[in-house]
Amino acid sequence: MEKYQNENWREWHSGTTFRGGRERDLEDYEGYLGFKREDLNGKTVLDIGSGESELFSRQLKESGINAQVVSLNPDLISDSYRQEIKKINDWQKKAVAGIGQELPFKNKSFDNVLALYSVAVFSSPSINPEAAEHWMNEIVRVLKPGGEARIGGLLADKKEEIFNGPYKNLIKMLQSRRITVEVEKVKSKDLDLPPRSKSWIDESGEEHNEIEKWPEELWDARIIIKKPAK
Repeated sequence: MEKYQNENWREWHSGTTFRGGRERDLEDYEGYLGFKREDLNGKTVLDIGSGESELFSRQLKESGINAQVVSLNPDLISDSYRQEIKKINDWQKKAVAGIGQELPFKNKSFDNVLALYSVAVFSSPSINPEAAEHWMNEIVRVLKPGGEARIGGLLADKKEEIFNGPYKNLIKMLQSRRITVEVEKVKSKDLDLPPRSKSWIDESGEEHNEIEKWPEELWDARIIIKKPAK
């Protein structure tokens, strides 16, 4: 991936959260980040890059999970974005303006931090290593002792590509601080993907249709960070 020009570690890219209603829902969070909603019951949760209507926090509440969710939306820093988001009927008006590189929260504030297709995409170490170092340190800072962060989606054919690729130095930095780092591949069964069909026409002009199976593991991966209890 090419590095953006004129970039500094505080920069975020337009379109990080304003998806025109195409937000990741609760099931997407569970599948891509690898947890069950019940795990968040009674927890304080930070959702980095929540989207314009904070769909995840709303659906979590509707499912009966009692979690205190704080939604972080970097686009709320922009005056023009704030004017646009007011037009969205289902906007909950509960998101906090801020960027992953400078989280506006006190130390040890959250039991869980979730970042789905936010920092790992728009400020990944392959795009902006300095920004990635900042948001990784910030995530650790705001985690409570014993807390856990889950970050996705990371493109990788194998887990080793994360440990030995652009995230290598970040992982070493975390491990030097006694922070446990795990990498998991996303499995297609966890996403409940619908069947996909393949169609073609043979030499005689006859049309054929075939149901294709998804591979067991997708190109997506996630990093799981566990902060020591003491």
